Amino acid sequence: FPELSIFLNGDAEFKKFAASFLRGAATGVHSLEAVQQELSEEEVGGLLPFHVMSDMKARLNQSKSRVVGVLFGDEQLQLNDSSGKERWFREQIQAGHQNAVGENYALEMKDESDGTRRLLDLMPVLYSLQSKDITFVIDEIDRSLHPMLVRKFLEFFLKTVGEGRRQVIVTTHAICRGGLAQYLFWAISIV
Repeated sequence: FPELSIFLNGDAEFKKFAASFLRGAATGVHSLEAVQQELSEEEVGGLLPFHVMSDMKARLNQSKSRVVGVLFGDEQLQLNDSSGKERWFREQIQAGHQNAVGENYALEMKDESDGTRRLLDLMPVLYSLQSKDITFVIDEIDRSLHPMLVRKFLEFFLKTVGEGRRQVIVTTHAICRGGLAQYLFWAISIV
């Protein structure tokens, strides 16, 4: 979910929700931060081809929002002119953990497990489903997720959906429902 850092910086409730869900899922993550580092244009030139930088500048000039970004591994490189001057930033999400004696430390997302990263990618879906009438389609929900985390995700959705018009459509290669009600699932075979 490429806009995750925007959610973390712009919505304090989402930030609390995501950290709480990750704690409840026993991922070891206690908090989330989107950390920004300003870069010079020369530094960005060492990371991105010139045509990508030029395209970002053109998009920024056409955009109503004063920020454009491009994914760069687990980070996002942003061009921002909200202050009236073009400035480049590298933004990465860091996960806060605690060691055995209660000291806090941060890990970059590249150092987190695939399952934690996948669950974090799905956080905006769960957050949106709490209050918006919307349908999400998730391909291979079980990719990189332990079956118990898939179950936790689906149970959370079922618990919070209430009377709303909300739906999650998922695909999976695993047909075990893990004890969830039969009427919730339709098996389709594609030939």
